Amino acid sequence: MVCEVKTISHCDFTFLTRKISQSQSLSLTQSTSENGHQCVSGSSSVVCMPFKVVQTLEGKKYKLFTIPSGWESNNILRYPNKCISKYLKDENSTPTLDWDVIKCKVKRTDVLSYENGEKLVSEMLKHSDTEDDVDNYTQRRRSHNKSLNLNPIAQDMMGNVVLTNRNTDIASSSADLPIELNYNLVYTEDIQANSTNTSQVFSNDTTPLVQDSVSFDISKMFENQKQILDNQATILSQIYQNRQQQLDNNSAIIAQIQSLKNVQNSFIQKVSALSVQMEDAVFQITSSYNQDVQTLNSSKGHVENIPIYEKPVDSAQELDELENQLSDPNNRDCLKNRYSILCSGGKAIDCAYMLVDVMFTRKFICECSWSGGSRGEDLKIPLKGYKHVLSFFLEYGALLGSGIFFKR
Repeated sequence: MVCEVKTISHCDFTFLTRKISQSQSLSLTQSTSENGHQCVSGSSSVVCMPFKVVQTLEGKKYKLFTIPSGWESNNILRYPNKCISKYLKDENSTPTLDWDVIKCKVKRTDVLSYENGEKLVSEMLKHSDTEDDVDNYTQRRRSHNKSLNLNPIAQDMMGNVVLTNRNTDIASSSADLPIELNYNLVYTEDIQANSTNTSQVFSNDTTPLVQDSVSFDISKMFENQKQILDNQATILSQIYQNRQQQLDNNSAIIAQIQSLKNVQNSFIQKVSALSVQMEDAVFQITSSYNQDVQTLNSSKGHVENIPIYEKPVDSAQELDELENQLSDPNNRDCLKNRYSILCSGGKAIDCAYMLVDVMFTRKFICECSWSGGSRGEDLKIPLKGYKHVLSFFLEYGALLGSGIFFKR
């Protein structure tokens, strides 16, 4: 429904004042529409309808909504966050402090009811020239508003008119809007709210703002949750890879430690063996024998002047010491030089007996046998286990038959 203002003549104005004085119940600034809503004329604007069509920007889309007039002020929309359908169709609803604040742009202010507003929104969404239509409509409204100012005579005559029988719905819906009455004459005509000239293409989505907002928030929440889960999965994968790499490194370190331990054990064994050999060498160097040496005459040759080991072996312990001495090549050569004079001539068997008499006592020889066997209960000392002593006899070329001697 649109309020149109027409210029009247002086006669028409006189007739109207008489008619107003007779009724005394009608206001010159009120006109009743089909459903009981009224138009009130002001000095700067005409507030005549309880609903508006506003445009909001959500994301990158423009959307149109039909709202009660009290929800919008200075291009600021106050929108409820619950009971939306209840408040949208209530033209007397007023915003509260907990409502959302949204920037908007007023597209239509001449909406009679919520149903007409929805039809107007649907019609505007079908055309691409909505913006031009809004601009042209605003210009027309401004030109009409300029023609509403009457002459001072009409203002003086209407100054004493009392506005009565005001519809409570209009009073409650316009209570939040500042209205300044200048007692201008207004005629109203019922016009179908058909807008055929629109300039801007809007989204075909006619879902209410809060439903879109809720669905948008839910979808955004799910996207954020999915992104968080993906990030957590990536972090867990990296942690698992790092842990696996640490385990591999630890396994390699353990293997290296085990290898070093094996090398250390081998080194300790070799050091122990060398230590035993060193102790044996030191013992052999520091040990000495109490030898009785008899010096031959100076007329003898060089070989004859070499002292001879005269203390024969008389026990198993002394035999072991002789075995150890003969294991050393130097001691072996020294003894060989000493006893070489005994085997300088004669038969091999005689040289063997002579060498045995020099190196062993007769009593000790009786306590020995080749393999340690004995006819009695006591065991004898086996000579076959002393390899260095036996090989000492065999190294002499003249003693090749000594093996038969020891076997006897």
